[in-house]
Amino acid sequence: MTTESDNPAWPYLVFAEQLEAGFAAHADAVAAYQRGEPIVTACPGDTMTELRRRLELSGDIVDRLEVIFAPTAVVAAFGDATHPCHEAGIRQVADELTTLYDDLITWSRTTMGLTVQPQYTLVARALANFVRKPIRQIEEFCADVRRRADIINADLAANRPVSTNFSLVLSLAMDDLDVAAYNGAMEPFRPTKHRGLFGRRK
Repeated sequence: MTTESDNPAWPYLVFAEQLEAGFAAHADAVAAYQRGEPIVTACPGDTMTELRRRLELSGDIVDRLEVIFAPTAVVAAFGDATHPCHEAGIRQVADELTTLYDDLITWSRTTMGLTVQPQYTLVARALANFVRKPIRQIEEFCADVRRRADIINADLAANRPVSTNFSLVLSLAMDDLDVAAYNGAMEPFRPTKHRGLFGRRK
């Protein structure tokens, strides 16, 4: 499917096609993630410092979505009332999204495989689960892109009114239960106030 096609649905079909190609390129990593296979990773320096760094890194990866779907990037790729679509731009948006997806999977597997002292194992595993929901949200978004593209294509081919719209709405968020599990695992390592003489807290 290229811009040489006279099919008005081509931008949507190209986007779906490129997303699926990205998923196929990362299929081995996805399968390993789904099997729960970690990537053994040495912990550089202090364990808690590294865990906090990884937590920040997961947020940085998720935040890249705002750049990928920034209004200027979307218009440059998909066009609007005054700008044409560009196949290369559409494919670039798809590639950036599937790269983000792969980075989340790699982050989860390396965090799961972080070599830490036994008392930190539960924390590392809980942290690795932090991105389960964003990973699932991207998978669901890509499946929805294909579904909508096929509906639009079929409607246009049958010369009937298009029965769905094309959506680039995607928001990534951590699952509250995963956040709670991580906070629970971290609880023993948080600074606590100790009782002094006469039961007063210091």
